[in-house]
Amino acid sequence: MKKGLSLMLVMILAFYAGSQNAACNGTRYKSYTFPSIDSTMAVQYGSNTTIGNNNKNLSMDIYYPKNDVATARPLIVFAFGGSFVSGNRTDMQPICRYFAHQGYIAATIDYRLIDAFITDSFALVDEVIKATHDMKAAIRYFREDAHTSNIYKVDTNYIFAGGISSGGFMANHVAYLDPSDNIPAYIQTAINNNGGFEGTSSTNTQYSSKVHGVLNYSGAIGRAEWIGSNNPPLYSAHDDGDGVVPCPKGLSPGNYPLNVTTYGSCAMEPAANAAGITNSFYEIVGSTGHVSYFSGGTNADGFAILQQSSDFLYDIVCASVGVEESSKNELAIFPNPASTSFTINPSHEGNYNLSIFTIDGQLVEAKNNLNGTTDYDISHLAEGVFIVKAVFSDKMVATTKLIKE
Repeated sequence: MKKGLSLMLVMILAFYAGSQNAACNGTRYKSYTFPSIDSTMAVQYGSNTTIGNNNKNLSMDIYYPKNDVATARPLIVFAFGGSFVSGNRTDMQPICRYFAHQGYIAATIDYRLIDAFITDSFALVDEVIKATHDMKAAIRYFREDAHTSNIYKVDTNYIFAGGISSGGFMANHVAYLDPSDNIPAYIQTAINNNGGFEGTSSTNTQYSSKVHGVLNYSGAIGRAEWIGSNNPPLYSAHDDGDGVVPCPKGLSPGNYPLNVTTYGSCAMEPAANAAGITNSFYEIVGSTGHVSYFSGGTNADGFAILQQSSDFLYDIVCASVGVEESSKNELAIFPNPASTSFTINPSHEGNYNLSIFTIDGQLVEAKNNLNGTTDYDISHLAEGVFIVKAVFSDKMVATTKLIKE
């Protein structure tokens, strides 16, 4: 987290004016609504053992609107970045305060960091699973509170996960890694070794760790194919030339000298489209920075990303999610399966750009300015499953799966 982020958020808040609101009304959950916020610091939500076999008490700082009359409020659980070796929960304080001023409860959590020298990629996978389990325990803490003492007045229908860099990794795996997924044996082993999908960072596993949306700031996931049709909405931001967490599928240089393949936001976006889940992606084109948009106090991309994040969550919290049919329309192609060519017959009018991706999000074909029924040659493609995506001139997006025989 760059220090400039704090200055930038102060500037953003200075642009807004508002009054206290207790429900969705176009202001609350979307812009600066509460002038003052409260916080509860160093709340322990669990504990567990690190890679270095040290016990780690897991705590979080919680921010929420002051003098709020709402009795059920959405929650965002955030995690900081630092390549799983550094960082502190206070790094996410500015973002938590930003969302608390809008009416959310926002928590920034501790999680287990790597505290021993590691020499193989399996240890890094093990660390990601450990950290993901910690975030799940934090989510369960709030669900237990809502069903018992109800101190924080969380609406358990609207719990979100978010994070920067490694924190984004955690949020993505909380949301999209499920027991029904096709999980490589070495990853399943790491999950099993850490107590299964819920982990052992807290004992309250009778409560769900389910989330209803993700704010993924320059994070990634172990497999793009884990993003399925029943998964929650996804908002992502990423530098397209990120040298620490690659935006497409790639090896992460930030992960020591270990060969770990990750699927960044550029691979997650087509996978989300193919799965038909609501998603939005802000791509910083031509940038080799890592989380460049949150550096400096006047970064225009940072302003836009935070406002888009608010708009994205507002659409979910205020029940208009699903109106963006652009991410849910299927594309009519035939024959399917196809061996040499297929015909696309769009029901939507206007010019469109057509892209074909591998199932893990790699772009293999692209043609622009098509219109109406079009024949498309695929004789040169290898056999397998592909994602076909059409983006129309009015921004409507339609996708479908194609089987190449």
